[in-house]
Amino acid sequence: MNLGISAYFLKRENVLKTLRMAVEKGITFFELAFEVPQLEILNSDFLKEVEGLKRMGASFSLHGPWIECNIGSLFEEIRIFSRMRILKSIDFAESFGLNPVVIHPGFNFVAQLDVKETAEKYFYDELGILLSYAEKRKVDLLIENVPFAISFFHEIRDFKRIMDRFSLSACYDVGHSLIGKMQKGIESIEESIVGEIRENKDHISQIHLHNNYGRSDNHLLYSGMLDIKRILTTLKKMDFRGRVIIESEDVETFGLDYLISWLP
Repeated sequence: MNLGISAYFLKRENVLKTLRMAVEKGITFFELAFEVPQLEILNSDFLKEVEGLKRMGASFSLHGPWIECNIGSLFEEIRIFSRMRILKSIDFAESFGLNPVVIHPGFNFVAQLDVKETAEKYFYDELGILLSYAEKRKVDLLIENVPFAISFFHEIRDFKRIMDRFSLSACYDVGHSLIGKMQKGIESIEESIVGEIRENKDHISQIHLHNNYGRSDNHLLYSGMLDIKRILTTLKKMDFRGRVIIESEDVETFGLDYLISWLP
């Protein structure tokens, strides 16, 4: 298990300082985000610093864009816009050696069956285009479960349907899964989450780790419904080989020393 942190949940003015401190303290896995507001600081000077951190042993993944993106939209203009933003993030990842790239699935609001099926077809068509583009650029593309039932990857069973069509891995988001399970009234949510990771660990390349109380996507770490330390211990015991990226403002609020002392 390779534990790291998401830079997206750091204040923009503190990102490089915090990443340097993290590397010095032995944390070397990070995820940048090709999304506002962090997108505004991903300039040439910032990326020179990233190259320096890589020489110190750091490695970086990239979260692709998600704001106003929907590759399953019923509207062609929105699909084109979403596709182009994600393709741009893949180019960015290739240029600066960031791998993998994590993207969100498409979604559809309309309950009518034939409309849902049309939107799902658009989603699969777009995903195929993106995967082909990423493969040519030797960038691994991961798709992440999101906490909305209108999404085409909301539960792990949705990913099994995606794998029937494409060869790719998942980014399993623990906090998103918690919300989805809370909505369905599932008991023993923590056990269910751990069980899904264990059952699908060969198809999960990365985990986004954060906590909440089952209703809002708060991206907590030290509070919430889940025993995050227990989940981390279980991941170690099951020999999970992928990256575990902590997505939480708590990392900066409480400091790196507290995080390191708190980790199991």
